[in-house]
Amino acid sequence: MRIAKIDLVPENLPIESSFNPNAIRARLQSKSGNFFSQSDFDSDLKMLSEEYDQVLPTIEVINDEIYITLNIWFKPTIQEINFCGNEYFKSKTLLKTMEIEPGSVFERDTFIQAFNKLRQYYIKKGYFEAELDFDIIPTDDGCGVDIQINICEGRAGKIKGIRFCGLDPKEESAVLQEILSKPYNILLSWYTGKGTYHPEMIEHDRMQIINYFQNMGYADALVDICVEEVPNSSKIDVVISIDKGSCYQIGNITMCGNSLLSTEEIYNQFTFGMGSPYSPEKIRTTIKAIHDLYGVRGYIDTSVDVQLAIRDDCQVYDISIVVEEGLQYYVGLIKVFGNYCTQTNVILHEILLCPGEVFDNRKLEGTEIRLGNTGFFSCVNVYAVRSQVEDPCGNRLYRDIYIEVEETDTGNVGLFAGFSSLDRIFGGVEITERNFNIAGLTHMIERGPGALRGGGEYANAKVNIGDRQTTYILQWTKPYFLDTPWIFGVELEKSNNRALSRDYEIKTYGGNVHGTYILNPFMKYSIYYRARHTNVVVDGSSTQLTQEEGNQTGFISAIGNALIYDSTDHPRRASCGFRSRLGYEIAGLGGNYQFMKFSYLNTYYYPFSRRGTLKMRGDLQFIKTYGSTDTPDLPLSERLFLGGETTVRGFRPFIIGPKFGPNNPRGGVSSLLLSEEYQHNILAAPCLDGFVFVDAGYVSFSEFTLGQWAASAGFGVRIEVMRNMPLMFGLGWPIHPMDRVNGEEVDLAQRFFFAIGGSF
Repeated sequence: MRIAKIDLVPENLPIESSFNPNAIRARLQSKSGNFFSQSDFDSDLKMLSEEYDQVLPTIEVINDEIYITLNIWFKPTIQEINFCGNEYFKSKTLLKTMEIEPGSVFERDTFIQAFNKLRQYYIKKGYFEAELDFDIIPTDDGCGVDIQINICEGRAGKIKGIRFCGLDPKEESAVLQEILSKPYNILLSWYTGKGTYHPEMIEHDRMQIINYFQNMGYADALVDICVEEVPNSSKIDVVISIDKGSCYQIGNITMCGNSLLSTEEIYNQFTFGMGSPYSPEKIRTTIKAIHDLYGVRGYIDTSVDVQLAIRDDCQVYDISIVVEEGLQYYVGLIKVFGNYCTQTNVILHEILLCPGEVFDNRKLEGTEIRLGNTGFFSCVNVYAVRSQVEDPCGNRLYRDIYIEVEETDTGNVGLFAGFSSLDRIFGGVEITERNFNIAGLTHMIERGPGALRGGGEYANAKVNIGDRQTTYILQWTKPYFLDTPWIFGVELEKSNNRALSRDYEIKTYGGNVHGTYILNPFMKYSIYYRARHTNVVVDGSSTQLTQEEGNQTGFISAIGNALIYDSTDHPRRASCGFRSRLGYEIAGLGGNYQFMKFSYLNTYYYPFSRRGTLKMRGDLQFIKTYGSTDTPDLPLSERLFLGGETTVRGFRPFIIGPKFGPNNPRGGVSSLLLSEEYQHNILAAPCLDGFVFVDAGYVSFSEFTLGQWAASAGFGVRIEVMRNMPLMFGLGWPIHPMDRVNGEEVDLAQRFFFAIGGSF
């Protein structure tokens, strides 16, 4: 049957609004005069239901023709949003959370999403008992709605304390380290979000506690967590009741199926033994260790099955381990997927396996970690698949390696500003690209700025303008230079420095070219050449000695090398390991100055406790002049200085050692810095560390000699308000802060120090 007519009837047309049915008919697939199609009519109703609040179709058949009437209700306007029952939060705050304003069009799906935001807001604030619902009330004219949101807030979820039942003090302390629930802290909880009750968090804590005690041997441990109101307070106590049950032990251990490796070799991988407490985690760790033991020999499909049998008469588990060794595999093809920008050879440089060698699953895992650490990818997946390579002799089996990556942004532009006790007010701009491609400069015209990405290089440009220092830096570094293990880099720098003294300004410009060879995972060898022009501008009112030694202008040409050892567990927040640098530099290959520099810099990190690290530092540096250069001729930009928040805290910056005048450091050619610090983590997020320290150092103007010691002690905190950007501030007390300069008593102390950074 044909469609005779389509009528559109508006039911709640707002006052002073017009309605054009022809505009709607033009968009319908169903047309007057056409044959009726059920699928077209359904599509029309779906389209209209998305644009209007309600559509009611009516169909009549008259003389074998179809007459369609579509009654349409326009989406109403939100007239008012009222909140009822909210005592702890203002209606204005809740309305802002929903992000819906009165006067907007009422979209049911959009409103439900906003209402769920309101639910989550209450949960986030710790009102775990909050109940919310809403009523939609049409207005008298039918063109709008009023929304009534009813709230029963219930108890506030701020945690005053955490109580344990069934544990001794040592166990309570251990469990507190495992759980996420923490008491509410009025100073920090607003930022960290900790200290409020969340049902999901409580369930997580319950599972963490069960897992902890099961790994201590209490396989039947039961945990119950409940909430109690604190009298005369709006806070709650979290009560954790624990029934540990009996402690289970490991009984007999048997093994079968191993022929390639002896039972003794496999037993050496065990993290448990007969008589030790039963621990699921140690069993899992042992299974992985056995897998790795076979995996490094190419047996990557080895299966390790652990069977547990509990004895009837006591709490003892007998363990039976069955090993299916499988076949040995070699590395076949290596394929890379997903790198639309990063060059394939950049990825291949990070691979620890080579085609043709015996497969090693630990190297496969290490490859995934190395690729993830480059920072070029948001996701990395490295795995083995059935190989396309076949051995003509049939003696070897192969597995191909597939590397799937998902690239991420690697560049950033940052503006920064700050204040420190050294630089005072400073600010600037920094542009960084961690996956730079310098060869793309020749293709920028046809490919655009994207040609400058994908080479695996590091490029950085930074401008730092401050009250006492202004610095311009341009850096470029390329790993695996010319497909070798060498890391090649270039750096250009220009600076104006008045931080040492107000009586003189050190102006320098120059750069260096350096190469670093990676000897092994811990050792690196570095060689470099640097060229620098230095010019010291001395105020006319300064002392005669300052005028004589300060007015140095010339060119420095030097070559140096260094042997670097680093076994620390983190480049910035190390908690264990040793970092050392032994360096030698000679200047005089051209230029105006001849001297040699010797340096031996060491830092040792010892994990004193789970959250505490003991740090020890010892830096020894000497400068030896030769040829036409005497010690007083050495430019101020090359001399050694100590004092301030990065060396001997509690003293004024650079003030330790020889001086031209009360406030004018002269620097030296011999220096020793000793420092010991204990750092304890107070909060994990945001990262807040407290520290106490003892610093000591000297600077001498005589070559290879000891000077007068300057020592201090104090304490401070480091807080990471932004990623990798800690703020450090503290107090230091010099042991002997007074010094006599030109017959005048001078106080060298600067007890309060503050800086951005603060690495040890």
